[in-house]
Parts: sequence; structure tokens; C-alpha cells
Amino acid sequence: MADPFIELATQSHYIADGSQHVWPFSFADGYISTDYVKAYTEDTATGERTQLTVTAVDFVTPTSLDITVASGLKLVIYRDTPKTLRLVDYADGDRVTEGTLDLANKQCIHICMEVLDGARVDFAGDDVGFRSLRLVTYSGASTVLDSDGGKAHYKTDGSGVLFPDTLPAGHLVSVINDSDDTMLLTFDGTAYPQGAVDSGSAWNLFARQVATVHTIASGKWMISGFISKD
Repeated sequence: MADPFIELATQSHYIADGSQHVWPFSFADGYISTDYVKAYTEDTATGERTQLTVTAVDFVTPTSLDITVASGLKLVIYRDTPKTLRLVDYADGDRVTEGTLDLANKQCIHICMEVLDGARVDFAGDDVGFRSLRLVTYSGASTVLDSDGGKAHYKTDGSGVLFPDTLPAGHLVSVINDSDDTMLLTFDGTAYPQGAVDSGSAWNLFARQVATVHTIASGKWMISGFISKD
């Protein structure tokens, strides 16, 4: 049986072994509805995530799910309490009961725990939550992809980074040059540095510096950071 390699207050993480299909999970303070129990798999090599559909028939027990997962994939079972919908909406003249008060408070507490789990960065083991979305170490020439999910390109070898014209408008990514050399940023189009009238398709990111690149449209980017034209 695959053991969880990390367990947060509102998430349980596993690496599938190809044979286990019943997965226990543990959430602090439980959950309000089975509708809020969700799961996804992640390719540990590429980081690509696939959202799974969890229905009532998948619950073997109130705290275990029957899900088939291919060997080597990461499985994440997590709680996702509504964050834009009030489960209790009081109106003038309504009778306030212990049940409605408890439900409203529980929703707030659950949301707080879920946000904290998402932002947690001080744990041992595999990266999860927002940290896993922010930083990946690359070596050698690399290409920024939409499927990266906005993960920063962190490099210690100063190798170049390509920005293809297939990136969608609104894509935002940081490039971290943690080396002693300049890093070449190449664009399939035109990139405009912040606060400058100059533009170009190739820019050098200085050593020990971070550049933030925002895709404005296909083949058009805005850059902020300590850069020079190649």
C-alpha cells in the first residue's frame, strides 16, 4: 500500500504504486459536504495536473475514496470549501440557531485552513501548494510553456530561456538567474522593457537578478528587471 509522503490539514498526498485504488484521507475538522472533497493527479516529471471527478459513488467510507491511479503519478485529495458563496445568508427576521451559526463559523475556519495549506512553504519533502506553482529548477536551455502553470524558471547555470508566441495573453512568469553570468532571454516576437521606449526579441538578464515577463498578446511581452539588449 502506498503511504502518504506528506499530509497537510486539508490535503493528503500520495505517490501511486499502480495497485492501490482505495485512498484514505484526513482533513482537520472534517468537511461540510462530500461536494467539497476533490482530487487531482500530477505527473511528477512534467508537473502536469489532471483534475479528477469525485462523486458520491467514489466514497468507500466518509474518509476514503476509490480512485484508480497509474503508477508513479502523484495523487492529491483535498478539501475545497466554497470561498465566494455564503453557505448561510441571514435576513432580517430569520431565526438564528446553533446549527446556522456553527455552519457559518465552520465555513470560515475551513477556508482559513485551506488558504494556509496553499501558502505553506516551510515543510520538508515534496513541494505542494503555492510553492509548487512558483519555482522549478531548470538546467540547460528551456522554454516557457503555458502548461507550466506559471512556475518560475530558476537557473544556476545561466542558460537561456525562450518565450514562444504560443503563450496566451495574461501569462505571467518570473525568470531567476542565480548564476555569475548573464542569461539570454529570447522572444518569438517583441519584448518591451518596463519604463523604456526600446524593444527587441533578445535581452540579457544580469547575474543574480530576477525578470518578470508578462504576455500582452501573441508575440508581445512586457519585461521588468535588470536587463540589457543583446
